[in-house]
Parts: sequence; C-alpha cells; structure tokens
Amino acid sequence: MNIFKFILKHPLAVITLFCLMSILGLLMVFSIPMDLYPEFNPPVLTVVTIYPQATPEEVEDQITRPLEESLGSLSGLDQISSYSGNSVSRIVLEFNLGLDMISIENDIRSRLGQLQLGLPAEAEIPVLYKFDMNDEPIVELAIRASEGRDLQEIYSLSKKDIKSSFEQLEGVAAAELKGIREELVEVSVIRNRLEAFSLNLTILAGMISGQNRKLGSGSLDEDGIEYSIQADGEFSSLDDIRTTVLSSSPGGGSIRVQNLAAVYKTLEDPDDLVTLDGTPAIRISILKQSDANVVQTTDRVLAHARVVNETLPDGFELIVVSESTGLIRLVISTIMSSGLLGGLLAMSVILFFLHRIRPTIIIFISIPVSLLIAVGVLGVMGKTLNILTMGGLILGLGMIVDGSIVVLENIMGYFEKGVPLKSAAMQGAREMASPITGSTLTSICVFLPLLFMADDLDILGVMFKDMALSVILALSASLAVSLFLVPVLSLLLLGRKGGRTGKGSSLGHKGYLSRGIEKFLTVFEGAYVSLLGKALKNRGLVLITALVLLLSSFLLVPHLGWKFLPNTGEESFIVDVEFPMGTSLGKSEEILLEISGMMKEKIPWLKAVLVTADTGGGRIKGILPPLDQRALSYEEMKSNLRSELQRWPEGDFEFISTDMATEIGNSGKLIVLIKGESLDDMIETEENLAHIFESRDEILEFSSDREKPRPELSISFFRDRAFELGISMEQGAAEVRAALTGLKATEFREDGESLDVVVRLRPEDRSGRQDLQRVFLMNPRGVRVPLSNIARLEEGTIPGGIRRDNQTRTFKLSATVDPQYEVDELQSIVQSLIASQLILPDGVQLGYGGEMEDVETYGKSLIYIFALAVLLVFAVMVCQFESLKSPFIIILVLPFMFIGIILIFLLMGLAINMITIIAAVMLAGIVVNNGIVMVDYTKLLRDRGACLENACLESGRSRLRPVLMTTLTTILAMVPIGFFPGEGGAMLQPLGMTIVGGLAISTVATLFLIPVLYSLFHRREEKAVEKSVV
Repeated sequence: MNIFKFILKHPLAVITLFCLMSILGLLMVFSIPMDLYPEFNPPVLTVVTIYPQATPEEVEDQITRPLEESLGSLSGLDQISSYSGNSVSRIVLEFNLGLDMISIENDIRSRLGQLQLGLPAEAEIPVLYKFDMNDEPIVELAIRASEGRDLQEIYSLSKKDIKSSFEQLEGVAAAELKGIREELVEVSVIRNRLEAFSLNLTILAGMISGQNRKLGSGSLDEDGIEYSIQADGEFSSLDDIRTTVLSSSPGGGSIRVQNLAAVYKTLEDPDDLVTLDGTPAIRISILKQSDANVVQTTDRVLAHARVVNETLPDGFELIVVSESTGLIRLVISTIMSSGLLGGLLAMSVILFFLHRIRPTIIIFISIPVSLLIAVGVLGVMGKTLNILTMGGLILGLGMIVDGSIVVLENIMGYFEKGVPLKSAAMQGAREMASPITGSTLTSICVFLPLLFMADDLDILGVMFKDMALSVILALSASLAVSLFLVPVLSLLLLGRKGGRTGKGSSLGHKGYLSRGIEKFLTVFEGAYVSLLGKALKNRGLVLITALVLLLSSFLLVPHLGWKFLPNTGEESFIVDVEFPMGTSLGKSEEILLEISGMMKEKIPWLKAVLVTADTGGGRIKGILPPLDQRALSYEEMKSNLRSELQRWPEGDFEFISTDMATEIGNSGKLIVLIKGESLDDMIETEENLAHIFESRDEILEFSSDREKPRPELSISFFRDRAFELGISMEQGAAEVRAALTGLKATEFREDGESLDVVVRLRPEDRSGRQDLQRVFLMNPRGVRVPLSNIARLEEGTIPGGIRRDNQTRTFKLSATVDPQYEVDELQSIVQSLIASQLILPDGVQLGYGGEMEDVETYGKSLIYIFALAVLLVFAVMVCQFESLKSPFIIILVLPFMFIGIILIFLLMGLAINMITIIAAVMLAGIVVNNGIVMVDYTKLLRDRGACLENACLESGRSRLRPVLMTTLTTILAMVPIGFFPGEGGAMLQPLGMTIVGGLAISTVATLFLIPVLYSLFHRREEKAVEKSVV
C-alpha cells in the first residue's frame, strides 16, 4: 500500500504517534542534565614515584629515564612528558582518543612491576593516577570572621562538621580546605635552660612520650568478677605536661618540663594563607563526583551553604565566592533566548511568504515537534543539554523547516489548481519525498564525518560530536515530520477551498494584506525570471564574473587572521605571582594583600578578591560581575592591571585564563620550546629569547616553566670527627629538624579530640643560622656535642626540577600576545629575529607551539573532514539522480559560499577560527539542499517535455519561494547567535556568522549559477533533441 495513502487514511493515529514522541521530548527537557560543554575525560595517566633525598638530576637519571624508556613504547601513546624534582618523579602519559584505557592501565601496571626491581632500593613503588577533570572545584566558598572574632575559633568546626556535611551531599566527592591550621600543643623550649640541664630536644621528646602512656596490666578475678587492670598515665591537662618530671636536680628536687619550656595550645605553622577582600578566610573548594551532574550538585551545595551559614556562630559568615553553574545557566539561557528569537523571525518569514494563517500554523507545529523528538532521543542516549547540543538544535531550527516548507508548498500548489485536498496532499508529499529525503541525507552526510572522526580532533572533536549528533537527530525527525505529519495537518487545517487566499485564513482585513504580499512576490518572481533569462543568454559572462568574485574573496583571507577558538567569556581572572627565590610566606602574603587592595581600588566593581599566599608567591583570583555591570572589558581590565603591577618589580605576574576555550587551544599564546641536554646551554638560550620577547610591544607578558633554584643552607658534616665522637648524620639532621620545625613527642587527648604535642625551640632561639651552630647532640656516652664541632653550614641553592617532553629536556617559554595583533604574524616576526640574532649552542634546538600549532594540527584534520563530507554528499546525490552531471553541477556551486563567509568575517573584524571551519563543513550540507530541489525539479520538467531554457526558467520561478523561505528561515534563526550572542554566547558566534554569510551568497549562486550550469552541461542533449525533431 502507498505509505502516503495509508497515513492520510489514518490521520488521528499519525497525530497521536507524534504527540507521544513530543511529550517524551518535553519530559526530557525538564529532566535532561545541563552543562557548559559535553562530558569529557581526557585519556591521560600519570605515574608518580617518590625517591627520598634525591636531587632532580638523580631522580631524572635513576627514575624518570628508565620509566620513560619502558612506557614510551605503549600502544596509542600520543605524548609523554615528565618532571623530575627533589625527591619526586612525575610522568604524564597522553593517549589518543578511542582506546581501551583499562587494558592500557593494566599494561602500565605490569611494566611498572617489572621495572621496580631495577629502581634504587630507597625509591618507593611507582603509583599510577588517572586524570580527572572533576578535580576542578564546582563551588568555592569562604568563611570569614567579623571584626573582633578570630578564625581560630572556627577551625575545628570547619575541619570536622562543615567539611563532612558538604561531603555527605549527593554528588560531592570532596570538600578541600585551604587556610586552615591544625591545633597542637607546643612545648616551646628555652635553649639556655635546655643546655643547663644537659638535655637535647630528641631526649626531651622521648621523656615526655614515655610518661604519657596507658598500658594494660592484666586482669584480676575477685569475688567472681573479672577486672581489667590498666596503668593509666595519660596526660589529662596541660598542667600534667608542664609538671612532668624529667630528672632529679643535683640539689634535690625534680626537674620538670615547666622548668625549661612553656607549654601551651597553638596552631601549626601555615603552609598557605588565604584572604578574602583583605580579610583572613578559610577557603572551601567543593569537588563533584565523576558521574554527578554539575548543575544538580551545585544546587545542593548552594542550598546547604545557606543552611550552614545560618548555623555558624555569631560573627562568622559563609560566602559563596564562585560557582561554575552561573555561566552554564547564563549561556543556556542566552542560547535559548537566541533560539526563540530566531524561531520567531523564521516564522515571520514563513508567514510573509505564505501570507495565510493555517499553512503557517502547520510549519509552526513542525518546528517544536522535530526539536522535541531530537531532545527526547538525546535524553535517552544520556547526553547533556550544553552549549554544543543547544547550538546544534538552533542550527537545526532553520534546517528542519526546509522539508516541511517544500512539501507544503507543493501540496498547496496542487490544491490551488483545483486538485482535491486529499489527493493534493498525497501527490504533493509523494512528489517531494525523493528530493526531500535526498537533501536531508546530504545534510546528514555532512555531519557523519564529524560524528565518526571526532577522535582525530581530540577534545575539539568530542565537543562538536554532540553538536553533530543533535543536528542529525533534528534532521531525521524533521524528515519524518515533513513526509508524514505535514500532509496530515494539511488535510486537517487547509480547509476545502483552494486558492492562496482562502477565506478565514488570509492576513489583513478581507485579505487585502495577503493580496498585497502576493502581488509583491509575483512582481519579485517576474524580476527574478527576467534576470535569470538574461543570465541564461550570457552564461560565459555570468560564470567569469562569479569566478573572479570567488578568487578575489580568497585574496582577502590573509587580512582576516587566524585564531584557534573564540573566547566564551570569563567569570573571573587569575594572576599567578612568583617572587624571588626564598621569599617567606609572611612576606608573600604582605605583598599579595597590597596587590589585592590595589585591585579593589582600581576595579571597584569586582565582586571579590580571593588571595592564596605560598612561600615564594601565590595566586590572586578576582571574581567578576555580569557583563552589564562591568565598566571595562576583560582585556581593558587586564591592561590596566598590568600597568599597575609594575609597582611591584620584585614579582613575576602571569594572567591565567579561566575561559575553557582559551585553555583548550592556547588562545593568544606564542610558545617557544627549548630542547637539549645541557641545562646551562638551555638556560643561556632562554635568557637570549627573553631579551627578544622583551623587545616586542606585541607581547604583553611571558613566562618560563623552568623551575628556578631555591636558596639552601647545607649542613656539611666532618665525617671523621663525627665518627670519633659517636654522632651520625641522621642524628644531626633529626636534631636540627626538631629545633626548627619541631618533633612530635606524643598526643594529648581532650574532649574527644587528639592534639599533637610538638617539642621545639622557642622562636627567638631559632631565628638565624647562628642558632643552628648551637644545636647540641648527645653521643652514646652521654656527652653533649655542639653541631659546630662536627659540621659547617654552607650556603647554596637547591636545583630546580627538570622537565622533559618526549624524552628530551625541554623549557617552555610562553608569551601572551596583545589581542590587537595576530599570533601568526608575531610568530613569523619572532622566528625572523631568532634566525638573525640568536646563535644556538650545539645540541640545543627550538620548536614552536601555542595557538598556531593548534590551528595547523586541527585545521588539517578539519580540511580532510570537509573533503570527506563533500565526497559523501556527492555520492548521495549520484545515487539519487543516477547521474554524474547533476551532482557535479551542485558541487560546483559549493565553493561560492566562501565569498559570504570571508566577507562577513572581514566586515565584523573577527578572525577565522576552528568554529568557522566546522561551520563551513556543516554549511556544505545546507547549501546543496536548495540545489538538489532545483535540479530535481528542472529534470522533472524536462522529462515532461519542456525545453531546456523553459525548464530552467520555470524551475527557478517555481522553486524561488521555497528556496527563499528555507534560506531566510535558516539565516534568521542564526542571526541572534551570529550578531547578538550575549554573555557567554561567543563560542557559537562564528557558527552563526558563517551560516548567515555563506548561505546568503550561496543562495544567490543557487538561484542563478545552477540554472546557468545546468543549461551549459545539457546543451548538447538539447541540440540533439532539436535535431531529432527537425
């Protein structure tokens, strides 16, 4: 039975089926998880090996190199890099996508087990770690105290109750605390008294530990009851520690701890210090579980944060510093708004061309039905609603009406000629089934390479795989809607009266507006047919003009510039700060607080400034308000801050982008790699390159990943003398460590909590290197030996870590390029300067990375995908037409879309990027659709006996309205994204611009060049027909 006859015989069944699928999609809209980008866990593994007390060169030679040699032959390994530092080796293994990582992990563990036997005995077993993108916090919170309150009061509460309460939330993996210090009991020893009592710190700690014991002493059976006997000598108060007897004094009495030390509760020395807007704070970073949805988990965390804040003691406040879903919600909302606006614009076009309410309603119904079916399938497949899937659906928004418009136009054409409505619906749908299916398949074929070759594009492919999938699903749903639902709706809604202005459905009073629009379109059609007729008579001139325009547009490409990915917008900025080697934690915090104060003064609209200080530097994170509340652009703000940061010449400052697109593609970065084996030669080369970078105004800042040496005081033992006196190196090192950082003697339990009891010299007795000389050691004979008798202090440096890429020592010099300049142009200049000014030492080589390397790497893959997509489209058209000529005609028109793409990017002042190329791949499928319909209809007219010229003219006239409708709906659907992207929508702006510019010009080419080329390619057939007639 004819499928169209069947569906028109059972219209309610068809409508019910589509309603059910739409309801499923609607339910998925409210349940499908949201995210900014598709879920992606890079195939990256890390091997970490601890080698205590080893220098970087020892670690590199004895740990890193052997492991690299073995692991470097792993199947599917893309890149291997390593870091050899003091006492640690870290090897990062990056693999190609699409591999069986479980099998690879087992292979690595097997190799590590075999290698363990050849590693130094002191080295620990190598440990394998997986890379997890969920290590980045989804929410950052901070607890700060009001004036008069001390954060110390809430340390214990933060560490136990608050931390654990967040970690118990569904979807939360961990809550990490920064800026918190453990409470301990310090025995602060006075050096002179320690010497007077002939003790040292190690012995003192042992004495305290020995008297804080709880020992089992058996059991006692008395009167049938068995008692456990405990010898309880544990400290129950600080006074117990203070009054602990150490020995008897010569004059009688006892020597107690309080005679030579103060005992009190305090906080451990900080590893880092955190401030929020200049006030000390505790930072809480919330990490999500790998399988948890970021939006839902963040909602739980924020709701719990409000509860925790209400339960905090007076004078303390829990503040949400940043959360990752703000941008997600903003971007999704922006894209949905753009999609809605685009849909309304598209519907206005359809209403204009059809100028009847009922046909417009039919097209209007087809849009949400197709989209809801696509969303339903995405939800069933476990996908998220993210910027790429939303972009794909909006792109599909303009494409899914194509089939419905063409089918409806054909149905109405027959209906207006007096054919009964049911027959018109059947004939109109059946006639367009082949070209609509063909055009849909060509569009789908364009996206198939993106879908199945995503691994070749690495993370970029993973991102756009979801977009390709969403478009394919939307197109597939739209094909079903146009062939099955549109005929049924036409049967139910068009009424029984033919004509384009049937009663009750026309626009305007008594249809005057409809008749006015129809008159305008008729005149427009006449003008087009007249121009097309002239073009057919001057085919050579038309083709030469078109070719000149195409070649001229390609000459403009060098003026556009290249970029990897557009910035999607930042919610914050990060400044990494490095001070001269050896800068103390306190000094780092002091300077960083000055800088954060400057930032709040110069940028008063900042929401917050979070500072984390470390020894030798730190990090400043500024939280930005929404775009409409910012007085400066992101780049203007960074430029102003760079000028102000010159007030602190002792610091090296680097702005770190929080924009994912920038992080993926090294956007705006020029990277020079220095490779070699001699560290001295490599350092010399780096210094010379730094001079070249400093001479270029285009470079805003640059940094090196070379780890600089740190200052060191080395205790050099006189081995013979130490041996004679019975002192070992380990004993000396332990006593110095006890004097400076403390020695844990025992634990003190109070109110169910356990505190470390740490013995060390009081601060004033450990303030300088001269104090180290007065550290005393005890030999086996009980003789106290000063450290100065068996060792000397030597000032030097601890060498920095050694980095290697693909088993070669490598420094990476990274420069941030002023956005006013193109990275590719600057790279050419820098390469010329290096060639003319730099003589490389033997064994040193330079390589280049950064944005341009990414553009070249991914660009080649995208060009290959584009070529494959065009080949697939051509193959589908050959199968459809059973001819090589017709597909070849359509393919010849394809390059003209680049005229529009180049011009629109030139006019907008934006650089070509990877999104542009991907959009061009997608556009190829859209462009050929109109050509397929026009060529197919021209062929149909010729089969009915029309002459070549009349067939071309009539095909152009007949297909003009559907072509304009489908083109304008697609263009207007993308206009909001392309020209009014809104906050967070910049990632998809090149997509919108490419579709708008490329489709606009290619439509003109379709309407004029395809008839011209068709007549040119078939002129011999026409002459043969004319001769046969004669």
